[in-house]
Amino acid sequence: MMQDKFTYKQKKIGVFVLFVLVLLLGYKRIIRNTIIEANRYLKNKNIKKNEEGIRRSILNVQNEIYNLDDYLGEENFNEHQIQQEILEFITSKESNNNVTVTDIRPTHSYLVGNYSIISNSFTLKGRYNSLINLIYQIEKKFRKSKLNNARFFKKRNYKLKKEELFVELLFQNFKHDK
Repeated sequence: MMQDKFTYKQKKIGVFVLFVLVLLLGYKRIIRNTIIEANRYLKNKNIKKNEEGIRRSILNVQNEIYNLDDYLGEENFNEHQIQQEILEFITSKESNNNVTVTDIRPTHSYLVGNYSIISNSFTLKGRYNSLINLIYQIEKKFRKSKLNNARFFKKRNYKLKKEELFVELLFQNFKHDK
């Protein structure tokens, strides 16, 4: 009947055309969508990996900022009261360490670019172990300002006929001027 009208060659071409149409339909309906979704998945996976890298970078920067703030001293401070706070801390510890404050120099400010450097200098007198202990306590417990320099020197006391040990402490704070 209808099969008899077509030759073997025509049937073969028809099956081939039908096969190609089924392949195109399958590609269009199934395979193309799968490839699109696979590409979208890989793109999202890369975005997620980048976001995790950015998160790690942000955490690293936050840790760096925290470490720098810890190293440089408290950021929000009143430069007129910082000398008084340092002095209060030293005097609260000096009775335990047999240390006395002999000299307080005026606060010195220096402007560099957008930053102000506020320096305070104190001279203390005492025995070596007492001075070292006080310096250690300042470095570990005092967060308002950072001890930048400690310079030991001896002076001869002619009245008592002996040498006395002094230490000059230099505290610095950095302030960002906006």
